[in-house]
Amino acid sequence: MTFNFDSLPFHRTKTKKLSDNAIPLVSVITPYYNAHEFINETAKCILSQTLKNFEWIIVDDGSNDSKSLSMLDEIAELDNRIRIVRKENGGLSSARNKGFQEAVTDYIVPLDADDLIESTYLEQCYWALLAYPEKGWAYTDTVGFGDHTYVWRKKFDIQTLKEDNFMVATAMIKKELWEAVEGYDETLKHGYEDWHFWLKAIKAGFAPVHVKEYGFWYRRRPASMLRTLLEEESQKKIAVAKVKELANQLEKLENAAIEFEEKIIFKGTLEPECVNYVKSIEDKQNSKIVLLFLFPWLNMGGADKFNLDLVKGLDPERFRCIICTTVPSSNVWHDRFAEYTDEIFHLPNFLPAESWPSFIINKIIEENVNVVFISNSEFGYNVLPWVKENVPTNFTAIDYVHMEEKYWKNGGYARFSANVTSYLDKTYVTSNHLKDVMIREYSIPENKIEVAYINVDALGYFNPELVDSSGLREKVNIESNVPVILFPCRLHHQKRPYMLINIAQELKKRNLSFVIWIVGDGPEETGLRTKVHESGLDNYFIFWGSVRDTRPFYVEAICTLICSIKEGLSLTTYESMAMKTAVITSDVGGQKELVIHEETGYVVPLLVDEKVDFGSKEFLKEEVDLYVDALVKLLNSSTLKENMGQKARERIVSSFLLEHMVGNFIADFENYMGTRPKDKSNGTELPKLILSLYYQLLQTERKSDEIWAARCYYEELAKRSLVTIPQVNKTMVMKIWSKIKSKIR
Repeated sequence: MTFNFDSLPFHRTKTKKLSDNAIPLVSVITPYYNAHEFINETAKCILSQTLKNFEWIIVDDGSNDSKSLSMLDEIAELDNRIRIVRKENGGLSSARNKGFQEAVTDYIVPLDADDLIESTYLEQCYWALLAYPEKGWAYTDTVGFGDHTYVWRKKFDIQTLKEDNFMVATAMIKKELWEAVEGYDETLKHGYEDWHFWLKAIKAGFAPVHVKEYGFWYRRRPASMLRTLLEEESQKKIAVAKVKELANQLEKLENAAIEFEEKIIFKGTLEPECVNYVKSIEDKQNSKIVLLFLFPWLNMGGADKFNLDLVKGLDPERFRCIICTTVPSSNVWHDRFAEYTDEIFHLPNFLPAESWPSFIINKIIEENVNVVFISNSEFGYNVLPWVKENVPTNFTAIDYVHMEEKYWKNGGYARFSANVTSYLDKTYVTSNHLKDVMIREYSIPENKIEVAYINVDALGYFNPELVDSSGLREKVNIESNVPVILFPCRLHHQKRPYMLINIAQELKKRNLSFVIWIVGDGPEETGLRTKVHESGLDNYFIFWGSVRDTRPFYVEAICTLICSIKEGLSLTTYESMAMKTAVITSDVGGQKELVIHEETGYVVPLLVDEKVDFGSKEFLKEEVDLYVDALVKLLNSSTLKENMGQKARERIVSSFLLEHMVGNFIADFENYMGTRPKDKSNGTELPKLILSLYYQLLQTERKSDEIWAARCYYEELAKRSLVTIPQVNKTMVMKIWSKIKSKIR
């Protein structure tokens, strides 16, 4: 994975203040001994926490350096949540124990004076322990920075911990755990005290919650305590002996750790939990419009780019943006969104699904949210009725629908939106085509729906005059006279990537020079690569994978090809036209509202049925020929390419600039600023039932995915003659799969 080690937390955070009467929920304790060098960076991280109800106890362990003492006095004046506790020098364990003794809360985080935490660290760990009250501590994954850099993610394993200290000292620890193990061993003054502490916790029967976030930043320095320890052989032997003695007493962990991995975690109740979170009282001197966004993930894609553009375009002096994601994901665009808000919560990474509704409700109450904005979040739609019923004040709920998908859950997000339209104040859609569908097929009142074209930054980022594409062809040894057909998208059946094989074969038959550049990745990448090779077309395809900057690819292309079976109004269409690149597109969604046939590109009729043919790898020759004919025209005429490209950009600049889209949303958000009276609840059980059924569906889908993956795996082995599948077992699997599919539909 790629990780930006230069994006340190204190560079991205924003201080959040409270009034004097806020009740602490969490204590941060920091041992301090002549530690002035980096304490300011640590302070910025702590004072920017999204969970504002905390106290920060700095334990001065007998500092004798005047600069360090002076710095400590300055830190104490920064915030009324900071207090200084002074003691004689006794070492790191002694200072931590003193901090635990002084803490007024039940949840305590030891954090050294040179280390850092992300702004969401306290809140995520606190909620993880609320969700699992039987666990003793919560911890995140680690980023090493400074002397050398790394990312550290290890599944919790007691056998490994007995041999190797993969844990760090910083975690959110329940005070009852610290009391049960009688604190840190103060005889271990030079290291291994945290390793010894965790082994004592396990022996006492405690287990952790492992939050799947890189939340803790561990500063690596040549003169660290541990390195000093390694140079002091006698001290090392004593420490190792104590750790080994304790490790040998451990057999297994009865109270299993909680791990958040690549799937949604359930506690098993399948009903929304009600968690009472103590509300803080925020300083309202700089009141802003607070927006809570519910997104599925932060990944590469058209809908995600719309989400990013919207968040990016909001003035931070007038708006606060909070983002919650609701689908397990690598969230490769997290850093892009983090440039504009430090309040990002990936719910699948630190909470079981039953606790998500409480987190959303408490976030709305805690932050005085004005607008909840749903974009492609299935959970967002299912939780909205429950939230509306349980939040004591009113807020505006709006959504943005990118397309209707008949092949998925009888309409996809358009259907989800229609199901809860009585709870939504307004629905935005990508095109007039989708607006008509929503009104005609889903009975959305016309006064509740509005077209908001996603648009593009054509005057700034997507300006071909500002892009240098030199060297791109050299990377893949493509001559400058070979025309490039660009296919930029997530490789999914919706995009019909396998049609490219048929198109390439027809172009090859006509002895035309061309190469197809695939820019993007996805679930069909492996299959498409295999099909290209089997078809003898390796010389006609280049797979670039996922790239962050697509602009040079548009510059080099004669056209962008979009042969999807379903689109809303694709972002690649906007981008391509802004970059003076013609578009050949299927006539789906709102594509023809942007692409003018035979003027800015070509609009090709869709000759198949979406519900019947979705996922098929067989394509009508008549439809393939329509794409080939359009491509031949561009391949045979550089003048046509230039004219279409010029008209395409002119159309974008005249009518589809990003600043117009963002400006319209800003105007609407400002209209929603006022607090309205809470609508009277009808007391129905329906919102709870909706959520429970949704959770059951998620579990069923997960089980079906597991069975399907096993079926595919064994069939592949059978094809390679590696195993023989007993017919009875295969039949049984297919019967189970058929039943599950019928339930999902």
